[in-house]
Amino acid sequence: MKKPVGIEGEFVNGFVAVGSPRKFASVDDLAAKYAISRSTVFKWAQKEDWHGKRRVFQKKLAAELSRQAIASSINKVETID
Repeated sequence: MKKPVGIEGEFVNGFVAVGSPRKFASVDDLAAKYAISRSTVFKWAQKEDWHGKRRVFQKKLAAELSRQAIASSINKVETID
């Protein structure tokens, strides 16, 4: 079976719905969404290390959000002075 375009990205990078925080789809969620067997999606995830890629993405995202929060705090302090 051919892997649907974007399925790995949905798992690794998650998605942001308007007005809500980023969510990460599970293998079961993706299997249901694309009408593919869970075992097929699980095999792709295992073979291509989607979980490892997700961890790397989440670490980078957390670092970026932390950097933005620090920059925002610095700007607030500068405007108070």
